[in-house]
Amino acid sequence: EYQKAKGQAAPYALLFCALSIALHSKTRRALPGSTVTSLYSWRERNPEVLVGFAERARLLRPVVQEALRFAIDRSALDFAEGGAVMSGAKPLVVAKRFEQGLTVDACECIAAARLLGRWLAKAGTTSTILAALAFKSRGFNVITGDSKTGKSAIIDIIDYCLGRSSCNVAEGVIRRSVSWFAVCLLNGEDELFVARKNPGPGTDTGGEIYVRRGTFDAPPAFDELARNVVESELISLLSRFVGISENEHRPQSGTRLPLQATIRHALFLCFQKQDEIDNRDRLFHRQGDQFIPQAIKDTLPYFVGAVDEQHFLRQHELDLAREALRELEQRAQRQNEARNVDVARIFSAILKA
Repeated sequence: EYQKAKGQAAPYALLFCALSIALHSKTRRALPGSTVTSLYSWRERNPEVLVGFAERARLLRPVVQEALRFAIDRSALDFAEGGAVMSGAKPLVVAKRFEQGLTVDACECIAAARLLGRWLAKAGTTSTILAALAFKSRGFNVITGDSKTGKSAIIDIIDYCLGRSSCNVAEGVIRRSVSWFAVCLLNGEDELFVARKNPGPGTDTGGEIYVRRGTFDAPPAFDELARNVVESELISLLSRFVGISENEHRPQSGTRLPLQATIRHALFLCFQKQDEIDNRDRLFHRQGDQFIPQAIKDTLPYFVGAVDEQHFLRQHELDLAREALRELEQRAQRQNEARNVDVARIFSAILKA
């Protein structure tokens, strides 16, 4: 089904994903009715599908591998160039009398597997599909794995895509091999795809940013990636998309300028690197960087809901009232000064008389 829909062999890794979904009754019955639904949107509406998904895929690995060996041995399947799986010279044909004898669950599994073949063919690249099934868009994600596999770079890549001025991805294979970094944000049914070009080894930042908003079946093609947003607009665009409304923190003392909470400040509350998790003196991401602790203190009330839009509306009304009061005071002062001048003139005239 994947090969029919996409015209190319199915990636090896997706076979394990498909079986983990098709054989799990709750996940199988939550599948959409057609391939039009976005994989990210479906996962957002059904967060429970990720519960135990990785463990099921691990346990089913021997089953998938044995099934592949059986199918390849009988030429029903074959390996394409690059390790993908394609139809073989002798595709298996299931007799109708065999299908008629199957249980309801077995029929549902077959139907789900066929749907998954067509759906995953339209869902994007293998990496984006695996990312959609591996990361929860709501809740807590823990990234674990073997050393030297790129775990530490994930936060730095996301951070750079979400507006950090410098690219802190460590020099190495990723910086040498990757052309663009990208992240897809979800807000309900709305999606925002943000890509930033890798500045390359030895360079901290680059100005090429590509943004696409809407609901799409697949990420943009590589040749679509071209600058369409300037760096100075990226943070405000991202902040509006995730729902950060107009706000402003005003220090009581006059030593600091007012500060507006943006998505950049929200990220201090979203990430924790390995050295931050086991640090007894710091709780938040980048808390040890210069000026960051004060920024966290200033914006935390907004993010925890201690102040809301009504607060800023009342603050605006207070500003208008103070401005009106200043104008009245200035007018009264001018009137007093004019009155004093008039009184002085009267006394001067009396004395002359």
